Amino acid sequence: MIQKTVRRYEELRQKEEELQGLGYSLLAKLVIQKTAYDVAVLPVEEPILRTMPLVMKDRRGLSTAAKTLMQFILKDRVE
Repeated sequence: MIQKTVRRYEELRQKEEELQGLGYSLLAKLVIQKTAYDVAVLPVEEPILRTMPLVMKDRRGLSTAAKTLMQFILKDRVE
């Protein structure tokens, strides 16, 4: 997993050089659809993974729906 992430990072750095320093960002399709700016969309071949924290004050105070969502998120996590 780490090797793939490093390789993907190197590919993105190369793409950045090709864009002559214009920069890049990973955006959700919905964000792109609603932006007023002229944005170039480039496809990616592999899925891009990112870490998102799951924060809660107290697990015991969660609703049943929140507990179910938490279990769903945690069952497929990559460490």
